Amino acid sequence: MFIRDVTTSRGKKTYRYSQLVESFRKPDGTPAHRVLCSLKDLSQEAIDNLKMALKASRDGQTLVVAPGLVESLKEIAVHANYAYLDVAVAYQAFQELRLNQLLSETMSDRTADVSPAEVVAGLVVHRCIAPGSKLAAAQWYPTTALPEVQGIAPARFGNSRVHRVLTQLEEVEADLQSRLSEHLRSSQGAFISLFVDITDTWFEGRGPAMAYTAITKEGLRRKKIGLALMCDARGYPLRWVTLPGNYYEGEVMSSMVEEVAALDWVHKVPVVLDRAMGRAELLKRLAKTGVRFVSALPANEFESWTQDLPWKPFDELVLAEYNGGDQQDLARIRDAANRAKLKPVRDDRWIVDLGVVTRTDLGDIPRREQGLIAQALRTARAMQADLDSGAAKGQAELAKRYGCSERSIRNYLRLSTLASAVQHRVLAGEAETLPLQQLDRLARQPLVQQESALQTLLANAHDRMVGQRPGLGHTRPPSPGLSLRLVATFNPQAFLEQRCRALERDRELEAFVADLNRRLRSPHSRRRSEAKVLAEVEGALRRMKWVDLFDVRLTSQDAQDRQVDLVRNEEAWARRRRYDGFCVFLAHPDIPMTAAELVDLYYAKDALEKDFQTIKSELELRPIRHHSDLKVKAHITVCVLALLVERYLEQKLKNRGLPSSAQALFERLAPCHLNILQIRSGTTYTVTRLDPDQQSLLAALELLDLAVDAKVSEWIHPRRTPTL
Repeated sequence: MFIRDVTTSRGKKTYRYSQLVESFRKPDGTPAHRVLCSLKDLSQEAIDNLKMALKASRDGQTLVVAPGLVESLKEIAVHANYAYLDVAVAYQAFQELRLNQLLSETMSDRTADVSPAEVVAGLVVHRCIAPGSKLAAAQWYPTTALPEVQGIAPARFGNSRVHRVLTQLEEVEADLQSRLSEHLRSSQGAFISLFVDITDTWFEGRGPAMAYTAITKEGLRRKKIGLALMCDARGYPLRWVTLPGNYYEGEVMSSMVEEVAALDWVHKVPVVLDRAMGRAELLKRLAKTGVRFVSALPANEFESWTQDLPWKPFDELVLAEYNGGDQQDLARIRDAANRAKLKPVRDDRWIVDLGVVTRTDLGDIPRREQGLIAQALRTARAMQADLDSGAAKGQAELAKRYGCSERSIRNYLRLSTLASAVQHRVLAGEAETLPLQQLDRLARQPLVQQESALQTLLANAHDRMVGQRPGLGHTRPPSPGLSLRLVATFNPQAFLEQRCRALERDRELEAFVADLNRRLRSPHSRRRSEAKVLAEVEGALRRMKWVDLFDVRLTSQDAQDRQVDLVRNEEAWARRRRYDGFCVFLAHPDIPMTAAELVDLYYAKDALEKDFQTIKSELELRPIRHHSDLKVKAHITVCVLALLVERYLEQKLKNRGLPSSAQALFERLAPCHLNILQIRSGTTYTVTRLDPDQQSLLAALELLDLAVDAKVSEWIHPRRTPTL
């Protein structure tokens, strides 16, 4: 041990004091020091005597200590020890972002003895530091130095006050959101790009009224709600919406974009949206907002936008058995990519710029020319896909999502059961002369009869149309339609995986049919009706999302000899396979970026996915234990503000060359506590000595004063007991 003299300056004043320091080695053998106590209340004579005693001890000499000094040392004791540096840094970030000022303006309550903004600050720090703690915020608060930092007596931070403030926070959420984006733009700089996405969270217990039992994004069946989030490229949250559990992603993201479209901070800023927004009807809605959006097309929309994808060189490839990454196969695929004149920008990304493409069928044009029948089938397939993926559970939820009756849902879903050959002809526009009722009746017929029946209907419809006058709708001139910039990418590894996965699933389907035919030969299966057998096969195809690729036939010589045969539609199979490895991205034509930059921008939405990962894991958004819609919304607002604090700290460290996650930062600072020492009749505050790593982090954050005893003693508030 040794005595260290410390000198600090603040303004024109200079402070000098001494510390008792001990040397030790860390578990890895690195030498380090720790402060045992501060000796600023001892006289200089006593400190000099201590120095002599310690030197004598190191030299192996004996020193007689004056009785008065012995008594002084006996009176030094640790009175209390609180979690400090991690909570102080989180709170300081909250202050630097001026969130306390923003909340005070929106949650002003002059009658409260404790500012609601300070209570929210405490909740945000709790969410950053100890989200997984078994202690609720009111129980956790007294174990930290936040009462000293904020000047709030622990008893004033009770459960009743916390719940009152959460109610206030929910009431001002709309005002808070409208101010926050402008507040961040003025203090942190303009937004370069914006990202929108949706996640969900679930509840323990019954949950609030807005929770619905459904499949979460992780495949769990839970009482859930949704969370839509808009952030900028730095991960700063700017807008958020708490959604009922039966939300529809396309409607939510469209509404969020429409809400912010006229705001200054969105003007000419690219807004990146999830692939769910690539459907034609949603793109048309987005285009009307004037926002410069970027998204991607679902695979089933490729052909409706372009026929220029260079898939032909890949169609002839014969691949070896997939063994986890066959290099010869990959070499052949890359050679085909060169022949397709794709430009490599990375090993896993080859690009072709398709330019600006215009679809006149998405303009304000007459009904008969809009392809309503084909669109009805696309909608039916989308509904069935929502059921297959678990995005909607049952027809009642589909009815709410698509805004129609359950009877209409049943009619739509029946269209999705049409034979694959019939579906292809409908999607190609051949059935636009037929009413939907005729297609509905066609879907009720056996699959093997549907294509010939469709041909008869089309011939009759043509005969009726000959010589008829055009409808009144044809007097309007067609509009220019919707123009978007398209960029396609190709991933050789993804191509290889998708091709080999299709072969594996095809073998699985063959094994399923073989097993089914074996069971049909059993005496126990003779009573199974034809409808039930076909339903089992179609269920298997639906799970694989291959309903449109196979025609199902049940042949029988007699009741004892029934057999299921699957006839693959080779044209449909080839069409599905031709786009393996391809992605098509779309953008507003006025975005001034190269093709590679547009693709990079879309994949930059990983920042938002990182925010969702943080808010669901590190900040412990789920499971939520509140049981009212108001408290749930307020809880999510606290989580979003905590996310902002973490992203702000990460940005500061990154700008100073010390990239680190906020959670790693808090873990490194957590061992530094605030120690309250009892010396004679008084108390003094001292902070656990920093190691070099902690010192570097605080220096990068420009918060070294948080670990200087003299300065800490000046600005903290001694813990007090409130007057009742």
